[in-house]
Amino acid sequence: MREWVLLMLVACTQPEPEKPKDDRASPPMAQAEQDRGMALCTHYLDRVCACAEKDPMLADQCLLAKAQPEGIALQISLLHGSEGKLNDKERGLTEAAARKIVAACVKSDGALSPEKCPRLTN
Repeated sequence: MREWVLLMLVACTQPEPEKPKDDRASPPMAQAEQDRGMALCTHYLDRVCACAEKDPMLADQCLLAKAQPEGIALQISLLHGSEGKLNDKERGLTEAAARKIVAACVKSDGALSPEKCPRLTN
């Protein structure tokens, strides 16, 4: 019985193994990616709002889409140091937020019907 208690005591006092570093961290957001993300959300905004003029059912979607380029601009300004230098964790979270907004723009743009809402040509 005594050995059992000692074994339990030793097992409970051993330090937890260190967690491995997350090797899946995404690479830093390059300026080209920032520009492309801003362009994608701006083009989606232009497209959905142009379609909302013809189809009132898209009016709410147009209104919501107006926040996406502003959200990207906010994230990019943070990355460029508008609120001071970011540490690695803050930079990663800010980049992830920007990428999430871009992904939402792409997904929403892809969900628009090409027949009812054709792509804009510049």
